[in-house]
Amino acid sequence: MYVDPCIVRSPQFHDWRWSAGTATSIDFEPTRYIFGLIASVWQSSRMGFATSDAPVFDRAAHVDLGPAAHLQTSLADIQRWLGIGLQQATDAAGISRGTVYAWRDRDSTPRPATVHGPVLRLHGLISSAVEAVGRDGARAWFHQGEPSPLDQLVDARGDTEKVRLVAARLRRALTAPPLPPVDDMLAANFADAAE
Repeated sequence: MYVDPCIVRSPQFHDWRWSAGTATSIDFEPTRYIFGLIASVWQSSRMGFATSDAPVFDRAAHVDLGPAAHLQTSLADIQRWLGIGLQQATDAAGISRGTVYAWRDRDSTPRPATVHGPVLRLHGLISSAVEAVGRDGARAWFHQGEPSPLDQLVDARGDTEKVRLVAARLRRALTAPPLPPVDDMLAANFADAAE
């Protein structure tokens, strides 16, 4: 069973599961912690976050990495999901390909704007498409049309407004609820009755 690690709560010392009864106490009560953890797992499974299938991407693999390794893993996910090279992935994220080589070869630390900005935004956008229709469906959607959503992302070069347009297009095409079938009785009007 896969449980999203983002759902399991982090320790809060003011939380009743972590304190012995006072708001300032940091005493640890294992039974309350275990009860809280079980409740969190049960709640996440009720909300549909636990699945029997393997996750689309392993969030646990992203958790303990440093910022550079986390971004490299995110770019590798983008490349694998869309079947594109590093140049297109970095162009779509709005960063230089040399920046990625600097993270990898020189072990440099990415800027916070890069960590929290375009790379992870792009990763989130593409991962939502992959979770909605699968890797093959997402790859086909990003490559179809003129201009294709992938071409729009590459042309955007990380521009927030242009990425939002692609995100809106994705929501309409892949994640929008289907329209109900037309009910002939509701569609009828008085002119139809006269004929």
